[in-house]
Amino acid sequence: MSRPTICVCIATYNQRDFIETCLCSVVEQRVEADLRMLVGDDASSDGTSEIVARMAAEYPCVTHVLRKPNIGPFENMRDLITR
Repeated sequence: MSRPTICVCIATYNQRDFIETCLCSVVEQRVEADLRMLVGDDASSDGTSEIVARMAAEYPCVTHVLRKPNIGPFENMRDLITR
């Protein structure tokens, strides 16, 4: 029997002060499943992109979906969910 996969979708825009704590809180969860995190970075300009890119390099379960140009919160989340 294969393990289930949990996919967490996180939409972000200019959340430099909070995004690392958010991503770490998901990565540190202990679950009996494979974890996949999609982080929709909506063209952040405050350093959020660099933090998400670093976390994606450190944790293979994190996928950095960088938006250029900004598409807005609803379209960002809609795209993450469809992935």
